Amino acid sequence: MKEPSYYTKFFVLLVMTFLPYLILHADPVVVSGGPENDYESWILRLNDNRLTVVFCRNPDWQSGDLYVTFSTDNDNTWDPVIPIIEDFGDQATLSFVQLPGDTLRLWYASNESGTYGIYTAYSLNGTDWTKQGPIDLGWSAGVMHYDPTVIL
Repeated sequence: MKEPSYYTKFFVLLVMTFLPYLILHADPVVVSGGPENDYESWILRLNDNRLTVVFCRNPDWQSGDLYVTFSTDNDNTWDPVIPIIEDFGDQATLSFVQLPGDTLRLWYASNESGTYGIYTAYSLNGTDWTKQGPIDLGWSAGVMHYDPTVIL
């Protein structure tokens, strides 16, 4: 029998992790919405027990920025959304994790340098983020990469 791919294992782990949550919370809770084109969201329960959603808001599909919101009551209510990565160009398609020691790490696509590349930022509290710029993937100039999928 062929060994399942890492992608398959990750997908199964993701489904197994969130399936009980989805079953228990059948009624949707709107975290953000409206004409702003909110998409590409990631949800994470932080070590301090807050639920956190990081997402892209891209009103014209050319100028997306990244936002965050928190829930301290298991998603019954959500704090107002706040911008965390606002910059020239389009910030989109993200990956978001909490590392040991409570550091939050975010990877996202951005075209602020002219072509899309993978950028990174970190935070210790979820609201104040330090951008560290593009990740050097060793590719030649002009190579575009748009999907910062991260597997730990």
